Amino acid sequence: MYIKIWRGKKDIVSFDYPEEFVQPIYLRSKATDLSVFMDVLYGGAYDFPFKFTPSVIIDCGANIGLTSVFLKNKFPSAKVVAIEPEKKNFEMLSKNLCKYPDVVLYNSAVWSRTAKLKIEDNGKGNWAFVVKEAENNETGTIEAISLKDVMEQNHLAVIDILKIDIEGSEKELFESDCDYWLSRTKVIMIELHDRLKPGASQSFFKALCKYNFETVVKGQNLFCFLSH
Repeated sequence: MYIKIWRGKKDIVSFDYPEEFVQPIYLRSKATDLSVFMDVLYGGAYDFPFKFTPSVIIDCGANIGLTSVFLKNKFPSAKVVAIEPEKKNFEMLSKNLCKYPDVVLYNSAVWSRTAKLKIEDNGKGNWAFVVKEAENNETGTIEAISLKDVMEQNHLAVIDILKIDIEGSEKELFESDCDYWLSRTKVIMIELHDRLKPGASQSFFKALCKYNFETVVKGQNLFCFLSH
């Protein structure tokens, strides 16, 4: 397996990586991509001994697709839906996932409902863009999609693994209209961002308390498993 540093129209073979992945991985040389790579693929941020083989994985805040790449290689028969709002991140996401089968990509933001959103760069790099609702007459907006819409569009009855890293938008996501998809979700892997949006954790745990989830902390992420 090899990693490629992507500079515009030119690929540069950067270094060998000991793990075996089906397809090459592309990173940008002047972005936070290498840090994401070190966290997700080298550091194993989402590597966990799941007790079942998932069939449906949804990656919210997919960035350049490295979590989806990891999970798709770990569970090659799973359907993966990757959602990323920022245009340049989405271009890299598409490049990293385009050769994998049964993968659906959305250049959208995950939200609690249909809305127009705008991306705000908080100066913390390509992995930390945040979104907020836009006024009707604002330009440069993006479409928001709900997880219910994602499930219905892809004819999904359940979500086996739901990864959420959406830079504070978990506050809005869990504040309303989440029961439809939350009641059909088996595992949630989430990073909470109260530092970016106060109240994010409160919104998440208030929604989660209705269901029988067991929670494990690993690094910056919470792993929540539906207990039967």
